[in-house]
Amino acid sequence: MVRINDTRGWRVNLSQPELTIHIEMLSGEAFFFFDKIPGPGGLPVGVSGQVACLVSGGIDAPVAAYRIMKRGCSAQLIHFHGYPIVSHTSIEKARQLAEALLPYQPHLWLHLVPFGEIQQQIMSLVPSRFRVLIYRRLMMLIADRVAHKLGALALITGDAVGQVASQTLKNLAVLEAAASLPVLRPLIAMDKDEITAEAIRIGTYPISIIPDQELLPGFTPRDPATAAGLWEVEEAEKRLPWTEMVTAAVAGASVEEFRFRGADAAFRKRHLRPRTHNSPFVGFRAITKQSPPRRNALLSSLPVSKCCRPHVST
Repeated sequence: MVRINDTRGWRVNLSQPELTIHIEMLSGEAFFFFDKIPGPGGLPVGVSGQVACLVSGGIDAPVAAYRIMKRGCSAQLIHFHGYPIVSHTSIEKARQLAEALLPYQPHLWLHLVPFGEIQQQIMSLVPSRFRVLIYRRLMMLIADRVAHKLGALALITGDAVGQVASQTLKNLAVLEAAASLPVLRPLIAMDKDEITAEAIRIGTYPISIIPDQELLPGFTPRDPATAAGLWEVEEAEKRLPWTEMVTAAVAGASVEEFRFRGADAAFRKRHLRPRTHNSPFVGFRAITKQSPPRRNALLSSLPVSKCCRPHVST
C-alpha cells in the first residue's frame, strides 16, 4: 500500500474503497482475488445418499430432481411411458431432460417403465373419478420397488399443494400410502410461476414444453376426486390384478446411462484465461474497457507471481 501511495498519490479509504482485494492464505502460498461469484449452493452430489425421482415430461419433476441433487442426493430418474400404445415422444423428452440435468449430476441413470397396458386396465376397470389417483398410486408402488432394488433411500416427486386435483392434501396422503419409502416433495410450497422460473434458469423448460402424450386418449376424467379416502381408493383397486401389473412393469423396465463429458474442458474454456507470468489474474470478471481508469491503474500496478484460483462461494 505504501508503494501505491508513493507512486500514485492515492489515499486509503477503508469506508468506501474503490476496490476490495481478498487474500486466501495457505501453507506455502497465497492467492488473491477481486470478486466472489455466488454458486448454486447446496452440497456435493452423493454425500446425502441415493434417491429415485419420478420424472414425467412436464415442468415440475425435473426441477424437483435438480433441487434434491442440490442437497447432495444422487438421483436416479424413473419415467413411465405409454409406448407403443401412444407415441414415444415422452421417452425422447425424458432422455433430453436427463441430459439437461447432467451439469448438476454428471452421471445418472434413466429407468423407462412401460405403463400403457396398465392405463388400459385402469380405464376399463376403475371408476373414472379414481383413475388418476390409482394411476399415480401404481406409479408410486412400482417406483418404490425399483428404488428398493437400487438401494435408494427415498422417492422424489414434483408435487405442489393444490396445483392439480391429485395434489390436494388428502390425495397426497392417499398417494404416499402406496410407498414404503419416504416420499420427498422439494416443490411442495412453490407456485407454478416460481417452478417455471427455476426450470428456465436450469435449462429444462424448453424441453418440458414440447408436446407429448403420456396418457391414453380419454384417460383424464371430467370429475376427478379431490378429497378421496384411502379406504374407497383401495376398494376400487381390488378390481385390478395389482400384483401381476406391478411385477410385469418392474420386469419390463429398461435402463439408460448418461454421463457428462468434457466437464473440465468446458469449465476451463468458460472461466480461465491464459496469462503471462507477470500479468495479474483478476478472477472471473475481467477488467474491461468500461472499468474505472483508477481501478485499471491499480490492478496493473499489482505485481503477482502466482495465478489465483477461481473463487466460487457455495
